[in-house]
Amino acid sequence: MKLSIPLFLARKDLFQDKKIFSLIIMAVVFGVGIQIPNAANLDGSNEAIFSRTVNVMSGHLTIQNPNGTDLTKVKENEAILDNFSWVRGYTARTYMPGIVTHEERASGMDIIGIYPDKEKIISKLHVFLVEGKFLDENEKGEQQNVTVLGDEFAKKLDVKVGDNVQITFKGEYTILFKVIGILNIGIGGVDERTVFVYKSFLDTLFGFKNRATEILVKTEDPYKAEDYKKMLEKKLVEGEVLSWKEKMNYVEDIIHANGRVKLISQIMTIVGVLVPVTVLMYVNVKNRHREIGILIATGTDTKTIFLTFLFEAILIGVIGCSGGVALGLLISLYFEHYPVVDRPNFVVTPLVSFSSVFWPFLSIFISTIASAIVPAYKASRINPIKAIWGE
Repeated sequence: MKLSIPLFLARKDLFQDKKIFSLIIMAVVFGVGIQIPNAANLDGSNEAIFSRTVNVMSGHLTIQNPNGTDLTKVKENEAILDNFSWVRGYTARTYMPGIVTHEERASGMDIIGIYPDKEKIISKLHVFLVEGKFLDENEKGEQQNVTVLGDEFAKKLDVKVGDNVQITFKGEYTILFKVIGILNIGIGGVDERTVFVYKSFLDTLFGFKNRATEILVKTEDPYKAEDYKKMLEKKLVEGEVLSWKEKMNYVEDIIHANGRVKLISQIMTIVGVLVPVTVLMYVNVKNRHREIGILIATGTDTKTIFLTFLFEAILIGVIGCSGGVALGLLISLYFEHYPVVDRPNFVVTPLVSFSSVFWPFLSIFISTIASAIVPAYKASRINPIKAIWGE
């Protein structure tokens, strides 16, 4: 049997009942068109959360001492990191408690010493700058006595860019710093309690030669962090390795929850397309009983009848899913300008990717074909005598 015959019949008969055809196409278009922005928004939510938590505060991997003491062989560990092809960058940080005073207001803070140039690669802290400028490793001299603050802390102490604040380190040293920038990361613990200064300044002040609280590592694939951890642990000269899933496990929980929401939504959409399309295809077969009976009576075999309706479903799937992709991208574009979450410190925009388009297209396309199987089978089993004389 030549496939050209059922394909010809499918193309010829597809637009006979324009009403049913339009309803089927609309069901498929909206099925795909709704799923694409839904998937893209959930992926965008994961990206926004990941970029403001893991990328900023833990890295994909963190090297630290299990007892909470400082690492004392930072350069040796960094030399080991240089040997792994999957390492995309690393930076050492020094944490210490301190008190920040501005005019009559004072607050205990977490002081983080950073290497700005490396942070721009690893954590991209500079991306979250809302006022002023970020620390610059190339600046020397008195510019070392500068700091960048979280915006919530700045509001709390009524600090603005250009103001001077006093920072007391370990209750021993009180030094005047100029505020050159304010960050809004969107993490309460960081925006409310964190001050960033030059690590080199702390190294000089406290004699922290070759020392740091931790080393943050960026890898080529954050979702392989557990595998990278095992490789790195065998080579380190000091410290233990924590993956971001261990250090910030709540982020993984959120990502998994979003994945489940996406899956449930996709299943509901598939059912929402499968049922009405199956019904409409069945109605289409019922309306064409006499025509099908004549085809069978004139020698058309049942396989050809079955394939004719199956090819119709394939053509409907191609047309409907293509239209659904166009609709989905338009809705995603709308959410780019009007995000589903648009708070001052947290914005979620859709992350349109191959995955967010391909899977809705494929699942609805397969559902459309599946919805035609029972009606097509019924059509191929029609009694031609009853079909012709029953009209």
